[in-house]
Amino acid sequence: MTLSSAFTADLQRSSVVMFCAIQIDLPSGPVRNLDGAGFVSFTVDGATATFTGRDAVFGVMGGITEITDGIATEAPAASLNLLPKTNAAMAALAAPAAQRSRIRIWVGSVDRATGAVIDVDLWYDGDTSVPTQGVGKNSRVLSMTTNSALMKFLEPDEGARLNDGWLQSAFPGKRGLQFITSVEQTDAWGSDAPRSPIVYVPTISTRLPVNLR
Repeated sequence: MTLSSAFTADLQRSSVVMFCAIQIDLPSGPVRNLDGAGFVSFTVDGATATFTGRDAVFGVMGGITEITDGIATEAPAASLNLLPKTNAAMAALAAPAAQRSRIRIWVGSVDRATGAVIDVDLWYDGDTSVPTQGVGKNSRVLSMTTNSALMKFLEPDEGARLNDGWLQSAFPGKRGLQFITSVEQTDAWGSDAPRSPIVYVPTISTRLPVNLR
């Protein structure tokens, strides 16, 4: 991960004020939470976005697990806890329509004197997966697992075919395979070329010529 020079210089100070911000793009609109109290503002998708420690509807962020790196057939993953203010807010976060909502996690630092954001870095980009509701005495917690955007690279592609019909169905207007023939071809390497399983044997006629006189 490459950080900006300003962020790198700030991390080398003896005292650093860091923050973690999340944004969940629900169907009803984005939810922006910040760990701790206060607020920070930085540019998201070309516009200034403000993240607060307490959302007026969805409450506060309870915590985020360590973002794990994926290996082999696994993608990076993270889980978080949200503390909704009401049961209606919890139901909205766990609604079927809210599943697979985009979620992003940023880490940044602020100037201790002015409170201005020095720099911010996007550490995670994915979508929400499985919500688990937990209600106890004087407590209300929604645990949410998420999937990284890299999960899409692990989706099976058994239906993909190297022919014009499949390419047109997936990408209308693409003509890259329109005139391609003999896509599947076995190349023999290190041995004789495989012989055809069909054998043609010439036949010799033994019928005598007919005397028409």
